Amino acid sequence: MFAVQWKVTTKPLVIGKEAVLACSGYNCPSYKTRKWLGGKNYSLLCFDYESRNISKYEMRSNGRDFVLIIKSLTFSDLNCEYTCACGFHQYTRILQLDEKDVIYLPVVHDHSHTHSQEDFKFQINVSMEVFPLPTCTIVSKDSFWSINISVVKRPEGELKLFEVLVQTTIGTDGASCAENLTLDCKVGSILYQYVIKKPYSCKDDREQRHPKYVIMTGMILTLVLVLLIVTTGIVLKKRLGKNNATEQRDMCSAIDTVVNEPPTCLEMENMLTYQETNNYKEIC
Repeated sequence: MFAVQWKVTTKPLVIGKEAVLACSGYNCPSYKTRKWLGGKNYSLLCFDYESRNISKYEMRSNGRDFVLIIKSLTFSDLNCEYTCACGFHQYTRILQLDEKDVIYLPVVHDHSHTHSQEDFKFQINVSMEVFPLPTCTIVSKDSFWSINISVVKRPEGELKLFEVLVQTTIGTDGASCAENLTLDCKVGSILYQYVIKKPYSCKDDREQRHPKYVIMTGMILTLVLVLLIVTTGIVLKKRLGKNNATEQRDMCSAIDTVVNEPPTCLEMENMLTYQETNNYKEIC
């Protein structure tokens, strides 16, 4: 004789993730058929490792056990009957869990914004659907702020979502311009983190917009421009002086060459002709 029995092996169960039900079939002969039934409509889910809906259910062998994997777990998958069977032997029970065993991670809607440019305050305004009710803090690199959570809608009955609102105001002096703010929420046994929009204005921005800072920046830029102009003028003047000196040396060299160069034959002939003419004029 043998018996079958199933149990949940994934705890906590996270909505949107996989849930695993393991059926122990001790001494279940290999030739016997194995199957899973259940769900909202209580129908055949898997038969000898073949799934009727592969996008939702999967059946695997795990040693002596054969398991049912429920993909993308939803609240409608809970509080339903599930049956595992080996041949004619089967075991049925309801997938019913305590609140501490089920988690729905927050779906966040961020409406945070900066106040006017004068007061430099950042309004954190985040709403979320979550289960169970979380505890949250706002965290930056060097600071953290505990915050109160307002319950907008409390669920009726079991395993229904909370609608909550997280609101607080912080001075942007407490947050660096280079850092984001993080909303850290403890949901059951899971730590969930959400990065909030970075404040539009903060301490560093305020300092840069201060009149003294603007005047100082203008003076520095003006001084740099004047130094650049003066330096350029000096360089151009030096280059012009060098060019004039070079031209003068070239001219003097040309003159020396003309003065010291011996006369050509044509020049000698012209000189002799000139002398003879002058001598003739003197005789006459």
